[in-house]
This record gives sequence, structure tokens and C-alpha cells, in this order.
Amino acid sequence: MFATVASIALAVPMSLGVAAAANAAPAPAALSASVGSTLIKATLAPTCVRETKTGHSWGFPYAIIKNTCSTTQRVKIIWAAAPDSPCKTLSPGATYRHSTGALGQFDGIKKC
Repeated sequence: MFATVASIALAVPMSLGVAAAANAAPAPAALSASVGSTLIKATLAPTCVRETKTGHSWGFPYAIIKNTCSTTQRVKIIWAAAPDSPCKTLSPGATYRHSTGALGQFDGIKKC
């Protein structure tokens, strides 16, 4: 009986399409997650918006990013182990500095 239950348990995920989803390739330069029935897409910022400096001030990490694009960009700084920055609109040539909690580590820049 145990073998029958185990066979059914292994077959159910396959019938729900879990294997196909696990083998699907992610979209380039985009991250997505499902929250309930809503699909959330977080797109990486264009390469012309880049981090120019990271460091610590009074024990807190900070990052400075610069928009070297020819167009205005709306972006935010992503931190590992700390809250992300709010969305910021950067005109061409503009910089933005954001500091976060003591455990934060710079983890990238995403479009808003």
C-alpha cells in the first residue's frame, strides 16, 4: 500500500505541469514571482544606469547610482538583507544615494 501512495504522490505534480514549469527558461533581464493569482515582474534597470560607488558611513551601507542614459529613468536600489530604496526618477546625468540598515548589501538596480 505504501508503494501505491508513493506512486500517486509522485504522479500528481507531473499531472499538474510542475515538471514543465521547472524546465522553462526564465526571461532575460527580468525576474518574476507569483503572489496569489497576480504575476509580478521586476525588470532590471538598463545598463546605462549603474552603481558608481558603494561603501559604509557610520556603519551603514550606502550606494550611489548614476543615470548615464540619454533618457529619464525610474529606478530603485535593491539591497540584500535590507529594505530596497523607494523608486526614484533620475534625469540624464543625475545621481542618487541611498543608505540602508547595517546588514544590507548592494544587490543591484531595478526599474520601477
